[in-house]
Amino acid sequence: AELKYHITPPSETHVVKVPASKAEEVRSVLEDTSAPLFRYDIYKVKSGDTLSAIAKRYSTLLSMIIGANPGIEADRIRIG
Repeated sequence: AELKYHITPPSETHVVKVPASKAEEVRSVLEDTSAPLFRYDIYKVKSGDTLSAIAKRYSTLLSMIIGANPGIEADRIRIG
């Protein structure tokens, strides 16, 4: 299966093949837990926005936005 957006969802496990010549470099990067896995932007919701439209605008998954915003209700977002 191909990865969408070149990332793996944090709630799932994936096997990814890498060239043998890059195996150590990839392993080192994956083991470095000091670097943040995601960079978040702050977006101010405007009238007429939907989470789906915001996800599309930022080329991300709706589930990623919901996961990054605990307690948010996808069908009842507030302006501001």
